[in-house]
Amino acid sequence: MTLTEASFWTKRFGIIAAITVMIIFIILLIVVSGNKPTVPQEYLSANFACTETAEEFLEKAKITIPSLKIDPDSISQFEELTKTGKINELPSVINVYKFENPTQSWTSETNATILAGKLGFDKEKINKDDLGYYKWRDNIYKRTLVVNAKNLNFVLETDISRINETKKLGVVPDENSAKSTALNVLNQTGLISIKDEFLTANMTVAYIDIDLDGTFKKASSQADAELVRVDFVRERSMITFSTKLVGADQMVKEFSKVTNKEPKITKKTINDKAVEFYTYDTPIVLDNYRESNISVWIGNQEKDSKLTKGLSSTYRIEFTYWPISYDPCGTYPLIPTSTAVEEVKKGNGSITFLYEDNGDYISGYIQKNVKTFRIINDVRLFYYESPEESNFLVPIYLISGEAVFADGTDGEFNIYYPAIDYNNLKDKIIIKQETDVNNESSFL
Repeated sequence: MTLTEASFWTKRFGIIAAITVMIIFIILLIVVSGNKPTVPQEYLSANFACTETAEEFLEKAKITIPSLKIDPDSISQFEELTKTGKINELPSVINVYKFENPTQSWTSETNATILAGKLGFDKEKINKDDLGYYKWRDNIYKRTLVVNAKNLNFVLETDISRINETKKLGVVPDENSAKSTALNVLNQTGLISIKDEFLTANMTVAYIDIDLDGTFKKASSQADAELVRVDFVRERSMITFSTKLVGADQMVKEFSKVTNKEPKITKKTINDKAVEFYTYDTPIVLDNYRESNISVWIGNQEKDSKLTKGLSSTYRIEFTYWPISYDPCGTYPLIPTSTAVEEVKKGNGSITFLYEDNGDYISGYIQKNVKTFRIINDVRLFYYESPEESNFLVPIYLISGEAVFADGTDGEFNIYYPAIDYNNLKDKIIIKQETDVNNESSFL
């Protein structure tokens, strides 16, 4: 082969090699791009879809959370002592839900009467007041039932004297037995939507003692308790996306890391086809997240009672139920967790829990002199439910940790701060979504 021929073939092979490298690079780029998570548009940029205008949402959805008062002489300095030494990050856009508040029905009296019968009262012995409540009295078992005519929220109470008599029957039921009984009693009312799954894992328990003046307080143990209060906690999904979404597995890894929890898989029927979704649920909390709007108080069962088995050991029910839409009405932007913490340091948060370690949070709060708030836990996202009727279920940040009091004792604190970025609201944005479940790049 001559030098000229060698030079020719060298150039030819060089060109072929360059083209080959370029093709490989393009293939790799396509593969890598194809595996990149396709985050649903409404979680990249909020759609503000719960109301037509930003002004309407601000008017109806901005929340005011009551705060526990501390001693005016408190130093109340803040220290950040998280495991990482930093404030954790959380998703910047999440779901908001609408309350489906009922209006008074023309059948409300009939429905209340049916409820009274289910709870063991004589349905015919109804009393009505001018404030919109129906009342029943059971003189045999010393019970009173008061039902709100508008929404069927109710309180069932038993005279303290009768509860005290049951203490001689032995130790109150354990945690699991109390949960099971409470759930059965609640199901008897028929007032709970099947969309709200009150699982035993989402119930909390507190052992209750009764003071001489008839007030409730925290019992030191099951053996010292006269009642077991079972609180029912609801959840809603912060983030929801289809399992068919491109890069869904990678999104699960990322969201699980920042939320510190694994998703649930739920199913919906869309266009007559079953579609699976990943959902990241978080609890719905009151001012004190150890309490809820629905609680059933269980005690010892009286063997000669003619009430049903569950009702014969149920001495109190506090039932305030605000139906919430199962699907979100829109997505909204959140302020950074670091911003929330800085606002809390300035005194702009709401103290919702402040008690000594293992303190009595049942009987009521006593003002504290706080030396230091130590933020030792990661910031968490919850949904906030007011004891009163509201329009929207919106998220709050929970900043929590250890409190050091002026007398040298330690305790726990929780501080809430509204999570939505109310300063940057927009009018409703229409985001078109594909709904073909066979298209793996669509968000359903």
